[in-house]
Amino acid sequence: MRHLSLLLSLLALGACAKADPCADTGIAKDQALFASQNFVKRELKAPGSAEFPTRFDAEGVSVIAMGQCEFSVRAWADAQNSFGALIRTSYWARVRANGSDYTLLSLDITE
Repeated sequence: MRHLSLLLSLLALGACAKADPCADTGIAKDQALFASQNFVKRELKAPGSAEFPTRFDAEGVSVIAMGQCEFSVRAWADAQNSFGALIRTSYWARVRANGSDYTLLSLDITE
């Protein structure tokens, strides 16, 4: 009986270890944040110079699970503009999780 209890506990732990990309959890929010950053990099003049917040709960960052695997992300990037000056760019993105991939639904970038 004790072995069965231990086995069931290990199976339950293994099931919880997999991150659900659609869940309203810190891991899912960080993944949505990182996905949005990749979409923003495509739009920057100097993507290699870009610095982003590293967590969904960083100052100036908001990641909201909208349901149906969609996340609303408001964040920022510090990157060089076409003149080489480092500027902070704010953005709002809506992304949808598709397993481990993300689809960009909308992106609004303001300097």
